Amino acid sequence: MNSPYFLCRDHGVYIDAGYRWAYWQLEHTGLVTMGTRVDLAAVLSATSYWQPSADEQSTYLSDLLPRIRRFLDLHAGHDVVYLDEQWLSEMWELGYDYKEQEQ
Repeated sequence: MNSPYFLCRDHGVYIDAGYRWAYWQLEHTGLVTMGTRVDLAAVLSATSYWQPSADEQSTYLSDLLPRIRRFLDLHAGHDVVYLDEQWLSEMWELGYDYKEQEQ
């Protein structure tokens, strides 16, 4: 499994989507599909993604999820896609200069 990301094509910036957490909560449930545009309203309303249970909570998610939410709020109405590390690497080799969203 490659690391998944959200990428705003309009601004050329991306953010970590949460590795396996994103897979199980978003991709596996059909809310997002690798390589396609994201339905931001569906992702933003995915309670299980944004509110992990006490058993699933971690420092990693506690730090990352608020950053992802800010990213998606900031890029609402933009061309946001869900993709993986391999896709980013292939685009970099083709000369695209996507940047990771700063904190």
